[in-house]
Amino acid sequence: GDSGLTGIKDSDVIAAINEYAASDIQIDVLTTPEFNSLDVITAGVKAAEDFGFMYITSPSASEYSTAITDVVSYPKSESLAVYWPNVKYANFDTVIPASVAVLTSYARNDNINKWLSPAGVNRGLLPLVNELDVPGNLTEEEMSDLYDNVIPINVIKYVPNTGYAVWGQKTTATGDVYMDRINVARLVKYVYREVYNISLDFLFEPINENTFTNWGLRVGSLLEEIKTNQGIIDYKYKMDDENNTEATIAENYLIGQVSVRPTEVAEFIDIDFVLTSEV
Repeated sequence: GDSGLTGIKDSDVIAAINEYAASDIQIDVLTTPEFNSLDVITAGVKAAEDFGFMYITSPSASEYSTAITDVVSYPKSESLAVYWPNVKYANFDTVIPASVAVLTSYARNDNINKWLSPAGVNRGLLPLVNELDVPGNLTEEEMSDLYDNVIPINVIKYVPNTGYAVWGQKTTATGDVYMDRINVARLVKYVYREVYNISLDFLFEPINENTFTNWGLRVGSLLEEIKTNQGIIDYKYKMDDENNTEATIAENYLIGQVSVRPTEVAEFIDIDFVLTSEV
């Protein structure tokens, strides 16, 4: 949008991103909607990777072909998600960047669980949106081109009899079987942060069976809760005298391992209808 801000350089925005990311504030999602140069986006993604959050952005183009061209140099990262097109709100003249509009879906999603998909008609509806900032309607082929682009673009679309909704949940980490999806990327960031916080309590504690057991109880409880809430299908964790050898103990290291199998989500539905005299 147009906030009226003037005289702000990309270097000012990059400095603010780095300062904010390194603060004590826990960040889940960050966007800089009026500042979407490649330098700013690259800095935002680097901060997101370093500090464990998602950075989201949106090209300012109003044409489908221009949007694809605009994102060609964006970083490929599990911490970056791109949304398009920009939108308009009822009784509000300014064009709203897609990266701002979709925050509604992230908020609704996170009221349930961070590892769900902030998309679709259940969590991705954008009730404030009443128009897309594009000439005409996007075709299914154009939306597929955007979603399957070398830098994937998650589309905002109109769903008949329902409203405008986020219709995609890809990161730009193409080629990664899991981390190319927002729900999995955010799951991993969440698990890492929570396991890290648990592990802090065991700094300067004895490296022995008691520590191994207590760490395992807390990590296992965390992972079981996520599994119960459909974030993961299965998990493993390990902290024992096999991965804590005499050599690592002598270096004062406490070593644990966590493996999770994320829950897949439906992005396409294909139903065959068959007429038959018998069922």
